[in-house]
Amino acid sequence: MAERRFACTLDGLAIAMTLVSWVTSLGAAAIILVVVGLTLPLLAAPFLLIFVGVPVWTMLVAPRGYLVGPTGLTVLRQVGGRVVPFAAIAGARRIARSDLGWVWRTFGSGGAHGYFGRYRSRTLGPLVLEATRRDRWVLVQRRDGQPDLVLSPDDPDGFLAALDAAHRSTPL
Repeated sequence: MAERRFACTLDGLAIAMTLVSWVTSLGAAAIILVVVGLTLPLLAAPFLLIFVGVPVWTMLVAPRGYLVGPTGLTVLRQVGGRVVPFAAIAGARRIARSDLGWVWRTFGSGGAHGYFGRYRSRTLGPLVLEATRRDRWVLVQRRDGQPDLVLSPDDPDGFLAALDAAHRSTPL
């Protein structure tokens, strides 16, 4: 089975939150550099690292796409990636916002560069979001004890068809 790559583009809110986070972070870094950095550079360094490092880190670990390959599903990132072998996947289906119920973020990004990290849903329990939009959601249910994944491919129906075909053709 050939690999299939699926794009995941940011929705309007994620674009706005990404822009705001960069402008705020770079603005704060500039103020710290001008006010503190010129006279006390060692004092300014940790603040600059935080204000510039956090948005850079979220950019590097944000989902950039999904790859359905012969052995499993990979969430593509600029640094690293999340690989889920087919043996760990119990099933996948589209879900709507209402299927999640009340959701809160326990660790991750709530819009800057996407919606990713650890979340908890009142109806579905612990989840790992690897999404860039708040629509077109796909729930990948896991059987290995890890939290289920919520993804947002631009073509969710094509993604589900490719995942199903690859999963069925993989010997267990």
